[in-house]
Parts: sequence; C-alpha cells; structure tokens
Amino acid sequence: MIVEPLLSSDAIALAQSIAIEVDAFPDAAEEFGLFTAFARVLVARMASEAQVIGFAAARWRGREAYVERLAVDRHCRRRGVGRALLYALVTNAQAAQASGLALHVSVANGGALRLYRAEDFIVRRRVHRFYRPGVFDRDGDAYEMYRYVNSPGLA
Repeated sequence: MIVEPLLSSDAIALAQSIAIEVDAFPDAAEEFGLFTAFARVLVARMASEAQVIGFAAARWRGREAYVERLAVDRHCRRRGVGRALLYALVTNAQAAQASGLALHVSVANGGALRLYRAEDFIVRRRVHRFYRPGVFDRDGDAYEMYRYVNSPGLA
C-alpha cells in the first residue's frame, strides 16, 4: 500500500476521494473542497493500482493537528488502510513538531473507535450533538479523542 499527498493537479484522485467521502460522511460531501484547500490531505492506494482506497485530511492549529476526515472505501475496510493513513498523519505531526493529534468520532462508530484506541488515542470528552442527529446515530454524539505525538515517552 502507498500513502502519499493528494496533489491538487490529480483530478482523478480528488474525484475518487470525494466518492469515498460521500459514502462515509453522507452529510459532509459539500465540504470536501473547502477542507482540502486548507488541510494536508493524504491518499492511500494499493501498490499495484492507481485507485484511491482511502484518504485522511488534517489541519494544523498551532502545535496541534486536527484530523478533519479519515475514510476508507467500504470494500477495503479492515485491511489496514485506515491504520496506514493514521500512521502517516502521526508521522507528519511528529515531523512538524506538533504536540499531538485531535479528532472527533461518532460514539456509534465501533470500528473507528477500536482503531483509534489501539493507536493510543484517548477520549478527552463526549461532545453532545457534534453531528446532526440521525446521521450516524440517534443523538449525533461524538468523542473528542487525542494522541500525544511529541511528548517524552510517547509514540
């Protein structure tokens, strides 16, 4: 698997990422162009194919990076794509001397929660109605999660 920056000149990869976005975040597709303009976007591809199978976008806020989106094509989930994208984000944050990575995830997204916890993210708080109710679950609640990346003794 290859994880690389999304180039603004790569219209096909951008379109493939938008398709993954629409499937993973049904309410947020209209924002894709906005956050790609201001965030660092990485795409994952199988080494033998040009097809984008996942993407991650993060925005730097001072010494903290915020993961705007991380999504994997539904046919490629549970194959390490999300973990590879997350690892690349952590590596980028470390190189940029960020103190950590923050993100929000639906309390109903068990797969993502398992991944983030396995990668040393901790829950900082529960945010009520972070998402529009009914998009991911009845209430729209999310966990705000955080991982330290440049503190002594932390990976």
